[in-house]
Amino acid sequence: MCWRSWTSSVVPSRSGNEGITWSVAHTYVRNRVIRSAEYPRGLGFGPFVNISQHRIEQVLVEAAEAIRSAICVGARRLLRWLRTPAA
Repeated sequence: MCWRSWTSSVVPSRSGNEGITWSVAHTYVRNRVIRSAEYPRGLGFGPFVNISQHRIEQVLVEAAEAIRSAICVGARRLLRWLRTPAA
């Protein structure tokens, strides 16, 4: 699995499952709402997810390690195949 597909499928699903989703935004100035907006809620989690930066970084590191591991396994298999004498 390439990095792009991993980060566009696994990372959002993990953050969506762990974070707090919301679809209504309020902008405050001096404790007064000056703007509100409601965003359509699609399939899955909402249009916005609040999750800590620390947790997002953990998920990205896990994703990078998984990709690195898969590349290493693939490289070892390729080297074995290249070393195998032709029939």
